[in-house]
Amino acid sequence: MTPLDRAGPGDTGISPALLQQLTLAILDGSADDGRRIIITIRSHLDTWETFLQDRQELRDHLAAAHKADPASTEADSASLNRQHWKAHASDLARFLNAHPVQG
Repeated sequence: MTPLDRAGPGDTGISPALLQQLTLAILDGSADDGRRIIITIRSHLDTWETFLQDRQELRDHLAAAHKADPASTEADSASLNRQHWKAHASDLARFLNAHPVQG
């Protein structure tokens, strides 16, 4: 069960300020712009969800795709995810290009 599964009504697990930023970004442009933002965010979240759900997959990915030192892949999950983000130069466009939407 994830924190969102345990959340009560109206409790998204996301800071209200971040949720408002996302909402405004979606609504500020045209309908096409809003859909593009939603698709981008969904792609980003789907990719991260996969790595968060399967620590071994993330470890394998870091070793194969990012040539991570085997010792560094023994870190806790939060450190592995930060290491992965840094491997993409902390850049969302690079991350999304490297991890296209599956399906």
